[in-house]
Amino acid sequence: MATYINLTTHVVNVRKLNGETLTVHPFGVEARVSMDLEVGFEVEGVEFKRPRSGELMFVGKDGYPSAVVKAEANTLFWKNKDVAELIWTGDTIIVSAMAKAKAALFFPNNTVVSPGPLLRNEQGQPIGCDGLLLPEEE
Repeated sequence: MATYINLTTHVVNVRKLNGETLTVHPFGVEARVSMDLEVGFEVEGVEFKRPRSGELMFVGKDGYPSAVVKAEANTLFWKNKDVAELIWTGDTIIVSAMAKAKAALFFPNNTVVSPGPLLRNEQGQPIGCDGLLLPEEE
């Protein structure tokens, strides 16, 4: 049976091929990517900016970094535990679309995905996603 680790701040409801819903609750740590912005151009006082993604970081429910990435060792510690002890090879890791490319590098032995296209109910409210998206192939 597949194991899903949700590194977003919200529940992810995934519509499966058979129409059922797979519900994946947050793990307790969010994968984020810092972002620098550069101005592309300006039109009538409105700046159009280009994002430049930065470093991968992990933030706890309180909004403060509760996880530290040691880039030199490529090791993530969360609540004083190496995440390698918490996330096993083969687990599917769900992150935001922004964090997906960086997280895929950090977790090379796992499938890293982001929620698929948004699904809405008749009132237009978000109810889940249509599958999961893999990183783009280079």
